[in-house]
Amino acid sequence: MIIADVNGDGRPDLVAVNCAADDGDGSCPGEGVVGVLIGKGNGTFKTAVLYNSNVYATRGSTVADVNGDGKPDILVAAECGFGVCDNGGEGGISVLLGNGNGTFQEAVIYGSGGCSANSVAVADLNNDGKVDLLVAGGYLPCGGEDRGAMQVLMGNGDGTFQPATTYDTGGFIAVQVVAADVNRDGKPDAVVTNDCMQTNNCALGGSAGVFLNDSPPHSPTTTTVVSDINPVTFRKLVTYTATVVSGYPGPVTGTVTFKDGTTVLLTVRWTGHPVTYSTSYSKVATHMITATYSGDVDSLGSVSASLAQYVQGTSKMTLTTSGSPSIAGQPVTFTCGVFSNYGAIPNGEMVTFYDGKTVLATVALAAGTAAYTTSSLSVKRHSIRAVYPGDNSFAPIKKSIPQVVQSP
Repeated sequence: MIIADVNGDGRPDLVAVNCAADDGDGSCPGEGVVGVLIGKGNGTFKTAVLYNSNVYATRGSTVADVNGDGKPDILVAAECGFGVCDNGGEGGISVLLGNGNGTFQEAVIYGSGGCSANSVAVADLNNDGKVDLLVAGGYLPCGGEDRGAMQVLMGNGDGTFQPATTYDTGGFIAVQVVAADVNRDGKPDAVVTNDCMQTNNCALGGSAGVFLNDSPPHSPTTTTVVSDINPVTFRKLVTYTATVVSGYPGPVTGTVTFKDGTTVLLTVRWTGHPVTYSTSYSKVATHMITATYSGDVDSLGSVSASLAQYVQGTSKMTLTTSGSPSIAGQPVTFTCGVFSNYGAIPNGEMVTFYDGKTVLATVALAAGTAAYTTSSLSVKRHSIRAVYPGDNSFAPIKKSIPQVVQSP
């Protein structure tokens, strides 16, 4: 029984869905009829006007404007949509478009896409201004485990509907569906009740399946990943930190997946706080690290820019003098050699020579060697230092030697 003003006179009317036939056990196998009782405004109603629903074994109904003309229409859910029920069949949704004066057009039938249609609800699920249908029922073919299912028929805006998409309700024998915004994100969600939690066994009681609306619009997100040390040397722990920023003002959920190229390193839950992944390496290489946010019902997924993580091999250095002690004004040559067990140091990379903290010269390496000659050292003991800053593949290194300069 539904109470609605179907003729626009401001008085409540009654809409009742009935069976045209009854086999005596209450199963209501016949073709259903819709009775419309126009209200008089004083708590009494006119004699019912009957409309053929053209569906069989009616189960539930609702009133809504499904074609956007401002006039209430009637929707009837039924166990069988196309013929007298015999061992079960595809459920049906009967749509009777309203004329706005309390009368209705001939019913048009839509297959529910599932075994039986026990309940029907309406909502604009994808925010396109068109009414969509939610149906509680089961899976086809009928006669199996009676797994609960919810079918969604997207509306075309003119009172017609697209073929159903089916969702599992997590229980068995789905009997009722309602639409409501249960997570306060401004989108209608669906809640379906099931008679049983297990197949053909209701000893554990019923259950409810909650479907959060994943329809657009989704808020854009930005995912970033950074490294706490780059480049990193062998066997030294490096930690990657991923952060997700969403335009959605409410809670943001989902997962973040760290990848090295196409290789998945770790997937973790996103709870609104930065997430990390730590590892170490044993080979000279460049690793392209990304973080991927999965998205959720309110936020779009996103992928970070690739982070080039460099792993350096250790470097070695030699530093020699052409002679110590030397005489003031006498040329002295300092020779630096830089090499590694993990490959040749590239030509052109620089070595800087220091006298204490004073820069003497910066010299390019050639075949792993850089040399600097000077005759300007003062009379005293000097600490000569050579510094190689390293690159993406080879670690930095430095070395010092004493140089004594004497008076002539």
